[in-house]
Amino acid sequence: IFCPVPWSHQKFPLDSLPVFWVHRFSSGFYSNRTGSDMQLEATDLSVTFGKRSVVKAIRFSLRHYRFVGIIGPNGSGKSTLLKTFYKVIRPTSGVVTLDGHDVRKISQKRCSQLLAVLPQQQTMEAELTVEEVVQMGRYPHMTFFAGSTAADRTLVQTTLADMKLDHLAGCRLPTLSGGERQMVLIARAIVQDTSCILLDEPTNHLDIFHQVTILDSLTALNRQVVVVFHDLNLAGKYCDYLYLMHKGEIAARGTPSEVLTRSHIKDIYNLDVDIISHPQSGHPVVVL
Repeated sequence: IFCPVPWSHQKFPLDSLPVFWVHRFSSGFYSNRTGSDMQLEATDLSVTFGKRSVVKAIRFSLRHYRFVGIIGPNGSGKSTLLKTFYKVIRPTSGVVTLDGHDVRKISQKRCSQLLAVLPQQQTMEAELTVEEVVQMGRYPHMTFFAGSTAADRTLVQTTLADMKLDHLAGCRLPTLSGGERQMVLIARAIVQDTSCILLDEPTNHLDIFHQVTILDSLTALNRQVVVVFHDLNLAGKYCDYLYLMHKGEIAARGTPSEVLTRSHIKDIYNLDVDIISHPQSGHPVVVL
């Protein structure tokens, strides 16, 4: 395993790093695709742990959508499904493909040039500064001997400013709050500059201002984004397509207006709610 982190900073085990910024020193077979649409698809995907089926024969396609949400109750299989996309979990059956190629046959380094990932839980206590952590998002694009370029450093500085983190650039990661760390890790995923970003509950632990800041920033990227949400109203506001999961299956799919209905929420969440249209944007709003 090759990890292009300065040796002075390697005070933490490589297996604690997210899978898409620990890379095999190998090459892929794709031409550069950053900024263009990617065909991320799952066909008849199932995951079984022991005798328990967690994901059941799911079909998923990113298609031409820009902001796709995966919603559903706790334990419905959302995070498990996302982990099959970035090779943390091997499906029991079925296949995940990027532009028609089995994701498990693509080198880790090339995958990290195509997909940026923010998992649900990350423990990272390294004595790195905020700027150094965000800079790590550029590692998939570096060669073995080359360091960061002026363009890399400019992208890092711009992203820190856009995410309103520039005042924390020199702060050590362990000194930050949980919400601030989350913002830093999202900035790192943005700096990775991939065609698609996968995020598992990225707005957890954040106040409403930072939730909106992050999701506005992701929307403005003009890249494809797949997000696992628990907040149905955030999903309704930002997504142009939703997958509603229940007990490992896709219970509904479609636009937010098609998925966020009283009957779906009653059936899946066992809650009686009202659905209203936002007075300005018209997107559905769930009212308890």
